[in-house]
Amino acid sequence: MEQPKFVEHPDPNVVLRGGPLDGCRTRVHNWSPASLEVGGEMYTYRPLGELDTEYPTLNVYVFDEASR
Repeated sequence: MEQPKFVEHPDPNVVLRGGPLDGCRTRVHNWSPASLEVGGEMYTYRPLGELDTEYPTLNVYVFDEASR
């Protein structure tokens, strides 16, 4: 399966972990679940409440579900 294309935010505040967007960095404006549409699929990530080990200044959002 081809990795969905995703344009990372130039000033991210979260990193996505798990699912098809693992490792992508983006920006959220509130600490609630975020849904991102990529290639006709919706991917939902939820805040974990922890900082990332690879990017220690970014909060972690973990993969929750995918839908069409």
